[in-house]
Amino acid sequence: MPVIPYPDVDLGTETHIVVPVGDVNWASVQIIPITTLATTSVIEIKKSISGDPNDAVSFVPGIFPDMNDRTITDSIDVRDLSFLHIVVTTTDAGEKAAVWVHTSDRGGSDEGAFLDAVDGLTDTSTDAFGRFRVSDPFTILDSKQIIDNQPLWWDDQETSGTGTTSTHSTALAASTMGVAATTAGTRVRQTLMRFNYQAGKSQLILMTGVLDKSGGGPGIARSWGIYDDNNGLFLLDDEGTHKFVRRTSTSGSAVDNEVAQSDWNIDKMDGTGPSGITLDFSKTQILIIDFEWLGVGRVRFGFNVDGVNVYAHEMLNANVLNTVYMSTPNLPLRYEISNDGTGAASTMDHICATVSSEGGQDNFGVLRSVSTGTGVISANVDGTFYAAVGVRYKTAGIGAYLELISIDLMEITGSKTLQWVLCVDPTISGTFTFTDVPDSGLQVAIGGTATVTDTGLILTGGYFESGKQVGGSAADQVRTQRKLGIKIDGTSEVGVLAVRPLGSSNADVYASITWRETP
Repeated sequence: MPVIPYPDVDLGTETHIVVPVGDVNWASVQIIPITTLATTSVIEIKKSISGDPNDAVSFVPGIFPDMNDRTITDSIDVRDLSFLHIVVTTTDAGEKAAVWVHTSDRGGSDEGAFLDAVDGLTDTSTDAFGRFRVSDPFTILDSKQIIDNQPLWWDDQETSGTGTTSTHSTALAASTMGVAATTAGTRVRQTLMRFNYQAGKSQLILMTGVLDKSGGGPGIARSWGIYDDNNGLFLLDDEGTHKFVRRTSTSGSAVDNEVAQSDWNIDKMDGTGPSGITLDFSKTQILIIDFEWLGVGRVRFGFNVDGVNVYAHEMLNANVLNTVYMSTPNLPLRYEISNDGTGAASTMDHICATVSSEGGQDNFGVLRSVSTGTGVISANVDGTFYAAVGVRYKTAGIGAYLELISIDLMEITGSKTLQWVLCVDPTISGTFTFTDVPDSGLQVAIGGTATVTDTGLILTGGYFESGKQVGGSAADQVRTQRKLGIKIDGTSEVGVLAVRPLGSSNADVYASITWRETP
């Protein structure tokens, strides 16, 4: 289904677009508004041999009372034409639209197949909210396994049973996940981060892998998507039957709403659909999921094949369900394989993944902070790290989203030089007790004399001197793509601001962390 795109057309009172069609059989014209178009706008289709607008003669006139509804013309037989002329007449100058010409050089006179294909493919030009994809997506996650299996980004666990494996290959830039024959076990790779959905923006997920690398059949389940144990959207190989799944906990426990490939409502992708594509799940696939949440929006599943996005199934929830379609949109990416104890040895590959917010992301949320207040951190031993302040998610706050914004530090006793680090999951010796933050999904801790014996993952750090407040440039350093996460078992990572004196002792330090929190 070739497409000739004119993605950003400035419409005057009359706009003339010339399209060469000498090598195609059928065409259809689609108008996708970028600005609101006048309801009296007119599309007229003309033809010519030369391509000169002055030579164009009327061919298929059409008046469309509302081109704001992504108008598509009927199919046009262009087998005997050289050029198609699209004349758009509007009553208001300054309007903008995208014009897409869908063409087919297959099937001879098979007009019906062409129309079915247009209906199935044109929505790929719009996001989950039906808005034309004219802006760059805002990347929330960019995950490649070029060097290792990205242990700083993905939690990789045998979550039940025995006999599971996860093996990274630099040559393949992938992790092969496996289960043993007739041995009950489940292996999961899940991002530590959960990805904040902003209301009114389409969330786009692209994931690659080989779902059915080896084995499979009775007793074996393999899946990937954006989901956890309670909610989410994913592709599933259920004992050889391929399904799209919406998992929801709105009833109080997880329920999977499954749609088998034979029931996909846009393109079954078994060779009988509009695209003519037959998926082979033993080969690499690019899975597409996009969704609008707002509690009740649309979900679409599809695949990118040969550089073309093809949607296979959509789930419509508004005006259908009587509750939200899943309890939270703030979810991790996940790859999973399991054997119920009766299946053959089986594997799947996890390759690459990205999450994007279409239309950008705004810095909404509430700024909160934790500090030592009027107290100080007594950093008494030269070269020893002391835990100053810390943050982590509450058990009931898994759906919240935390972005560290800035840190502040000041030493008050004299001429001392100190080092600071912002670390994840350090080992702490001494009293460092977390308490709930009111009206928040987080807990905080304030140190005193507790020491850090192992800093764990260091996100950022630096140096400061007595009497000189740390802020400013340090604030920018803590705004990293790597946010605090939550492990597969629901345990929160712990973020700790730690300091240590260098070449001196008995330092007294004020400290604080500021974060932005979005529910």
